[in-house]
Amino acid sequence: SKGLIQKIVSMLLPRKIDLEQERIGDSYRIVYDLGPGPNEVFHAYQAKHLTIPGRYARAKRYYTPSVYTTGELKDTIRHFQRDMQALVKMEHHPNIVKVYDYLPDRDSNDIYWLVVEWINKGVTLQDRLDNGPDILFQEQLRILSSILDALDCCHDNGILHRTLTPACIYLANDGTVKLGDFDFARVPDLRATITITGKPLPVAANRYMAPELQTDARTADARSDLYALGAIWYH
Repeated sequence: SKGLIQKIVSMLLPRKIDLEQERIGDSYRIVYDLGPGPNEVFHAYQAKHLTIPGRYARAKRYYTPSVYTTGELKDTIRHFQRDMQALVKMEHHPNIVKVYDYLPDRDSNDIYWLVVEWINKGVTLQDRLDNGPDILFQEQLRILSSILDALDCCHDNGILHRTLTPACIYLANDGTVKLGDFDFARVPDLRATITITGKPLPVAANRYMAPELQTDARTADARSDLYALGAIWYH
């Protein structure tokens, strides 16, 4: 029926937010609800900068792990900030999604936000594989070369992506290729993840994941990311 079709369409489209109610810090206001991330580790939104015209961002809301004391909460936030600082080192690389900000929630002590670049009018490589025309060989090489440059920068800074899939690769409308979604990355000298510091890698196996990541994520090194990129090219 017409009513059922409208209901299904409304479920598929991003949910618009009451602009007067949802703010992130003093700089951003949420525009659309983009839904939960993998394993509901975070919830994503599109946000708009309040003073910079035309600047949109992807805002991810994370919940801190269960904590029982003020000291544990401060320690958790400190770990998160350290992880974000590791990513900020790479923010000027042309093939890595920029990190704009990371900050605690205005109204809650157990929520914090990561605000990253919004790829304007862009799609993911997954979208292109699912819905676009065939990717010609020369374009394949251009995409692969861009992601190799991004991974080279990550590995030089001691950062492993660990969950590289076509959904993490963004294709901007100007032809730029960017690597994003570092939610389960391992940062220097820390055998943990960005989103759940000190916890095992909470991600389901996927068709691109290196075998060692499926058994013990702590054993991963740069070769695990290269394995995933090779699997993406095969796809």
